[in-house]
Amino acid sequence: MKINLQSVKEIYAKAPWKALVAAAMLVVILAIVLLSINPWTTLFFVPMLIVGGFILLVNAIVMVPRNHYGTKLRLGERLPGALMEGWHKKWPFIEEVEIISTELDEMDINATLTTADNLGLTVKGSLQYSPDPRITECIRNRQGEEVHVNKFIGISDAVIRDGIKEMIEAILGTLGGQHEHEVFIKQRLALGVLVNAILILRVLPHEKHTKYCKKDTCPWKNQDLIEVEKLLDFYLAHRHEVSKAIKRQRGVAKHESEVEERYGISIETFALSKVTFSADTAQALEEKKRAEFRKEAATVKLELVKEFKGVLPNASPQLLLNAADTTLDPSVNKSITSVEGEAGVLGAIAALTGNSSGGSGKKGKKG
Repeated sequence: MKINLQSVKEIYAKAPWKALVAAAMLVVILAIVLLSINPWTTLFFVPMLIVGGFILLVNAIVMVPRNHYGTKLRLGERLPGALMEGWHKKWPFIEEVEIISTELDEMDINATLTTADNLGLTVKGSLQYSPDPRITECIRNRQGEEVHVNKFIGISDAVIRDGIKEMIEAILGTLGGQHEHEVFIKQRLALGVLVNAILILRVLPHEKHTKYCKKDTCPWKNQDLIEVEKLLDFYLAHRHEVSKAIKRQRGVAKHESEVEERYGISIETFALSKVTFSADTAQALEEKKRAEFRKEAATVKLELVKEFKGVLPNASPQLLLNAADTTLDPSVNKSITSVEGEAGVLGAIAALTGNSSGGSGKKGKKG
């Protein structure tokens, strides 16, 4: 006789108590049969019953520790509801409980943007969050019924990190085209307030300004929607109102932000640590700085060569260059060789400068 294991699992999922009743009946029948055959079998059978009962009892209860919650899984399928701290019962063997910590966790977030002056910036910070047992998602179970189950258990840390990074980059991308890089570096505080408001608040202050601010002196009085180019100034001026709004919202059911609902978490804060040039931009700026320094150094050296040529009209280009190098750095003692000759590129330029000066001098003597 072939047994359909999938059908057995479905029966257990619909009514797990039937499995326990069937197992108990089999044990009773087996005990009666053994006792009728030989009463001495009781000495062997009773300890087995005690051990079996203990194993059933251990598998029928679960303890959720402090600062944790649990989610029941029946044959691997999430069940509705969350088990809070304390002892709870479950069906042995066919149900398990996944324990999830509600303590604050932290992950590093690095987001990038391009500013109005076409420079790349990196915004670095850490997200402090905890799983929220109240946030659920609606799914269909094996029986086709809609049930609300814990959402966080089905989402990995990598998905949360990448999703929040993309959301922050979307915010920064909107602002990037409005300001040059100095603005973001100087207004780091305002940027942090803006990011926290979008990550934590259900209703955004810059979209419903009159709901948050009642100041008569506010520059945006009676204005609900704030322009993108004014957002940093707006959040810097309203940082205290945003902080109060976040405190009011905490712990209020059904008032999670869009981000919190999406990932099944409660966000404590996004701590913005620094706003710096991206690696590519920093390298490009360093190369530009070095090129400008080399250009300035070459200009100063040529000016010195011209001055020495006036004093030493018969000196070779190499001697003039060495004199300029020694003036700029007394520790210099070298011999230059290149495809342009013994004196190199600047020596050739010095020679041309000398020829021009010499030609003018000869004409003066003829006159």
